[in-house]
Amino acid sequence: TIALFGKDRSSLQVVATYGFNSPPDFIPLCNSLAAQVCADKTAQSIDDLALHPEIFRPQLIFTSIRSIICAPLINDREIIGVIEAYSSEKNAFSERDVLLLKALGYHAGAAVASAMLYEQTKLRLNEEQFLYQIAQSAAATIDTDTIMQQCVSHTARALNADMGIGFLLPENNLKSAMTFKASFGLNCKPGGFDLLAFPELNEKVNTLIPTTASPDIFPPLKDLCTDSTPSTIMLMPLPVDSRILGLIILGWSRSLTPDQIDRTSFAALMAQQVAIGLEKAHLYNQVKAMALSDGLTGLANRRNFDMFLNTEIRRAATLKRPLSLIMFDLDKFKVYNDTYGHPTGDKLLTQIGKILQESVCNIDFPARYGGEEFSVILPECPNSEAMLIAETIQMTVEQS
Repeated sequence: TIALFGKDRSSLQVVATYGFNSPPDFIPLCNSLAAQVCADKTAQSIDDLALHPEIFRPQLIFTSIRSIICAPLINDREIIGVIEAYSSEKNAFSERDVLLLKALGYHAGAAVASAMLYEQTKLRLNEEQFLYQIAQSAAATIDTDTIMQQCVSHTARALNADMGIGFLLPENNLKSAMTFKASFGLNCKPGGFDLLAFPELNEKVNTLIPTTASPDIFPPLKDLCTDSTPSTIMLMPLPVDSRILGLIILGWSRSLTPDQIDRTSFAALMAQQVAIGLEKAHLYNQVKAMALSDGLTGLANRRNFDMFLNTEIRRAATLKRPLSLIMFDLDKFKVYNDTYGHPTGDKLLTQIGKILQESVCNIDFPARYGGEEFSVILPECPNSEAMLIAETIQMTVEQS
């Protein structure tokens, strides 16, 4: 058995075995020969484990271990792990075996350290490649759905996750309703959820940093992952300036090693890149909306009105379909403004905008034409029906 220390040196993780059907995952740092070897910094053996029942030994199916030998793996005078050998016979290892394993520990330690450095270099290169892919995906589009679809896949593959789900909060960030946007490794389409309905999940997400957790923190996962419920999940909030834009949840059906759990810093870098892309898309869409909408009423502005009307006129002429247009203004609005002040006049215009939005259908196009003038484009609407809509709007304005 070869076992290596983790970064915190709190355990010896078994990384290689020979001759075991069910090898252990860890060698304990108490009541084990490995612990004594690491403390004394030299190779040792136990001739008869029957005399030392307290000493940890792996379990074999068809026989039992009677003697054990262990040596530290040393690199640059630092113990990085241990190598152990076992026998079903007592007194199986001689002093010469102890010296041989001790020498092997030095050579194997240097080789293992070199291999670890190589693997870490490969891992860092792999991380750089995924960060580049995420940055490219986030910068290539202003569509937030596309950003989430691509980046959920990238983050899941970067961390070797079995599944991933991406959610976004509303752009105003005033609500806690998470909306489903993308998934990886799932055959079904999850629904949205209210973050406040899961207090423990909400608390961890609002730390704004990636963290691993039990799937019990988010019970809907059990319904989503009917084939294999994850044993561990990672929560990846997507924050910008302490504001949460969304959340990616990754899941693993297998148990994670401490080194895999320790990759939250890399997850934070990925989350940062995704969040920057989402924020850029939000800002672009806001600017675009501002360019085509009236800032006071929220209706389409004159520029947007002209483009939509030209398009609808061509469509109606080509398909020979009805098209109507309502235009109206507010009588004596200048007198109203001069009497009650411009702030009160602005409130009136805002109220008119709300009335228009509530009085028309989804396909209709209300706009502020300019000043106190308003208009509504009515596709697929004959003149007789448009007259009824105009009268309804007039009555609503008069009664408000």
